[in-house]
Amino acid sequence: MKIRTNNPLSVKRIEILAKKTREKFNISEDVFFPILDIVEQLSNEGILNLEICEDDELGEAVGLYIKDTNTIKIKESVYIDGLDGDYRTNFTLAHEYFHFLQNQVLKFDFVEVDDNEEIPAYSDPEWQANEFAGQLLIPTKYIGLSYEEISKLFHVTKECALTRQLYLKKRENRK
Repeated sequence: MKIRTNNPLSVKRIEILAKKTREKFNISEDVFFPILDIVEQLSNEGILNLEICEDDELGEAVGLYIKDTNTIKIKESVYIDGLDGDYRTNFTLAHEYFHFLQNQVLKFDFVEVDDNEEIPAYSDPEWQANEFAGQLLIPTKYIGLSYEEISKLFHVTKECALTRQLYLKKRENRK
């Protein structure tokens, strides 16, 4: 079974949510968003649970949000990499943080659909989480920088920076 949401956010609303998230934590758009610190802070405050798992526990996934227990699970190796400054961890945690927001704050309406049913990208909770992670970690107004500059400034992988640039360009070309 696949999951889709009946009340997806538009790209513009995701961008606004990312900006509001930065504002909530007093993090300006011109610096990297310390998502690992934020998720740990929210866990320490009892707002969500953070569980560091043995690497084999999550299978292929590097992170996972569990609605029933309000828990972000992350592989131990990924967590350690994040502590060591690995940029990939930032995207993983920002993605899972959005699933927390979808379920606990925004109260998304999710529906199970057959695996063979086509789901529009904007209704896919995973697409929504990826879009949010990109928007949170790399504010749109900085997309004009080189992907190397974006990577260094916002602590994201070069692949993440390039993907965000290409996706935004593709969206603009459709207008």
